[in-house]
Amino acid sequence: IERYRDGRNFVTNGPLLRFDVNGQPLGARIRVPAGLPYRALLSAEVTARSPLARVEFVQNGQVIDSHEVPSGQTSFHAEKEVMVNKSCWFAARVTGQPARGIPTGGTPRAHSGAIYVELGGRPTLIREDIELMIRWVDRLWLYLEERNNLGPGNNRERARKMFNQALEHYNSKLAQAQQP
Repeated sequence: IERYRDGRNFVTNGPLLRFDVNGQPLGARIRVPAGLPYRALLSAEVTARSPLARVEFVQNGQVIDSHEVPSGQTSFHAEKEVMVNKSCWFAARVTGQPARGIPTGGTPRAHSGAIYVELGGRPTLIREDIELMIRWVDRLWLYLEERNNLGPGNNRERARKMFNQALEHYNSKLAQAQQP
């Protein structure tokens, strides 16, 4: 549970994935002084029972590098060097070749948790992601009202207050956010 809370995890329906940035593990926050670029060496090690298809590196939700795995291989190592000039997060993801007995349409997949690089103490705030969260909070409120699923007493007022706090939180982040 503590590793999960620390972001030291990955999700999978088969492939096993190890991912690090300059030797720092999943969930790490790499702090870099302001004004200094940072050389990040991304490294992924994958092994699976069925053949792999692709290993990708992701930065702030966008694929920045993709490695096709040679046909029939069940293990693969990939690396990518990236120069970081502003705060960001990295992850790795894996897709295997379709295989029997695998949920989600028979395609083995894995996705790592994030590793964060913070330059000058600035967190990674992506405008598109924050706007998505605002839309989801609004959508959830509309869903609760439509279903009249707020329960007895002053639950509606308490819920509205919590939703407003969430919206204030995300709106306060928009001014600091960067484009993807």
